[in-house]
Amino acid sequence: MLEARQKFNATLVPTDETGIRAIFKHLKQGGLTVILPDHLPKASGGIPSNFFGQKTLSTTLVSKLASKTQCNIIGLSCIRNKDLSSYDVHCTRLSDDILSKDLQVSVDALNTAMQNIINQAPEQYIWSYKRFRNCYGDINVYNQTKL
Repeated sequence: MLEARQKFNATLVPTDETGIRAIFKHLKQGGLTVILPDHLPKASGGIPSNFFGQKTLSTTLVSKLASKTQCNIIGLSCIRNKDLSSYDVHCTRLSDDILSKDLQVSVDALNTAMQNIINQAPEQYIWSYKRFRNCYGDINVYNQTKL
């Protein structure tokens, strides 16, 4: 995975405060960064937000960076073609609400955008990210028994 990420001369940063500062500085200089906003964050890095009908812990990193830098935010997805030999890359302009200073508005807008992107080909989404592990209302869809 590391080799693939470095293939295009990407600068990889650690997922800690040092890395976040590096991303912030890069964005302020007009640079590009890629952040996967659909992973389950630590409790300190997320707030509850609706995602596919579940109130689940959702990352605030993208929203905070977007609010502070007012950078352009695009959605990027790769959808495998039917013959399985290649992918189509889709770039989607996302709502300006993601730039909002109101963290809840921004995170909600990002989750809505993620849902729209996933709904293009839900069978290809990596559901193993387990975004629904920390749902509010004592719901854990991964522990549900089949009726």
